[in-house]
Amino acid sequence: HEGSLVVADNVLGGPIDRGAVRALLDGESVPEADEASRGIVTYLRHVRDRPGETVLVPFGEGLSVTRIAD
Repeated sequence: HEGSLVVADNVLGGPIDRGAVRALLDGESVPEADEASRGIVTYLRHVRDRPGETVLVPFGEGLSVTRIAD
């Protein structure tokens, strides 16, 4: 529903390579990126490409907050 929030925890933590995540989000090729990093990128691209707004909050292990728009 419009105005709903989707919150995902640990989007910048755990076994991911933050540099690889940034590079992949920027469209660069990173053949050595691990599965966890690629999974985070897949999720972030999914929410980024939907109508609405997504912000990454870099505290703790990272938080992604998306406001849904129709």
